[in-house]
Amino acid sequence: MQKALLIEDEEDVRETIRSMLFSAGFEVTEAKDGREGVAKFRLTNPDVIITDILMPGREGIETIMEIRRENTEVPIVAISGGGQYLNDLLDNMLQSAELLGATRSISKPFRRKEFLKVVTEAVNINSR
Repeated sequence: MQKALLIEDEEDVRETIRSMLFSAGFEVTEAKDGREGVAKFRLTNPDVIITDILMPGREGIETIMEIRRENTEVPIVAISGGGQYLNDLLDNMLQSAELLGATRSISKPFRRKEFLKVVTEAVNINSR
């Protein structure tokens, strides 16, 4: 069973994504912010990391950069979403996340099939 680390500050979003990942056969470890996520990354050696970008404490881009300093191979999927006024800003943040080490990115809200496709692509890119 593949292991996923999910870093997301919103509990209801975390629960929904955990359910998607679990139904796709992943063992899921959760963290509520980047600081906790990096600590759990070091303990669990996940096959894929899914991280929100906008979080209190340590945000996602900083988290991605810290993980990349330690591991250049683990696939990372950056996720973020907001209202219509934030969409351009968040699109830029997701592009920045990819430039700084995320394997893939996806905007919330997303559908299960679309999300799992992005996660699968990220895992497959890094397993070549």
